[in-house]
Order: sequence, then structure tokens, then C-alpha cells
Amino acid sequence: MGPIDQDMESQRRQLERVRRIVADQPIWYEEHLIHVTIMMGLAAYQGNFTAKEWIKVADERLYEGKTHGKNQVVMQETVADALRSAV
Repeated sequence: MGPIDQDMESQRRQLERVRRIVADQPIWYEEHLIHVTIMMGLAAYQGNFTAKEWIKVADERLYEGKTHGKNQVVMQETVADALRSAV
């Protein structure tokens, strides 16, 4: 795991905290208690990525998450995975 991958793990942990806060804070709306969950896709930015490629990788993580359930943070395993996904 290199420096970029370590930073990705740090970002994943931060997003995971946000996800838990949202999930743990139901919202009252017109006398109804609504439980909200979120799913986030995380992708490492590489200098040779176009914005479109970077968004594509994060979007693929979201779709991956949808197939494994909701209410989670999904990221590529390594920067190398992001490079493979972008092509």
C-alpha cells in the first residue's frame, strides 16, 4: 500500500463516519420518522485521468455497492484498480 492508497483509506474512514452519522440521525417530517442512508463511491484521482474517467471510476464503485447492498462507502482497492477501471 503506497502513500496514495493510504490517503484513500483515510478518506474512506472519513466518508464512513459521515455515512454513520447520517444513518444514525432519523428525520421527522410531517409526523413521520424517516431513516436516511447514503452510499458513496470513492476513486483515487490520477494526474493522467480526465475528469470523465475519474467520475467513471467513482460511479462504477457506486454500482458495485448497489449490487452488494446500500448504506456503504465503496472504493477501489488500489490506485492500480482505478487505472484499470478508467480504460
